[in-house]
Amino acid sequence: MIYQRANYQCELCGNTQGLQKHHIVKRSQGGGDNQANIILLCWHCHHGTKGVHGKRGHKLDLQLKAGLEKYYRKCYNEKKVKELMGGKFYLWQVEVPEFIDSHFNKLKEE
Repeated sequence: MIYQRANYQCELCGNTQGLQKHHIVKRSQGGGDNQANIILLCWHCHHGTKGVHGKRGHKLDLQLKAGLEKYYRKCYNEKKVKELMGGKFYLWQVEVPEFIDSHFNKLKEE
């Protein structure tokens, strides 16, 4: 389902090579396997230097979490959002860039 939603390409850069599922909020931190919490990333956006798990990927990781939180806030009350986000809020830490907002806006259309 994730692959079809993403049209078999990275949901951040459009690359079609080395695709991997990424949990925005890790399962170990309380994130679920729901469609909104999983994004399809190429290896570069996932593990590359500036990827979410890369040496300089912390900002991208926070931006994805903040985008997910913003999406959840349109759908749920604050208590449910906190639960879905693993007990943490991220919107106050970082601004959500347009390309991430665009990803979550597409989820509403499905």
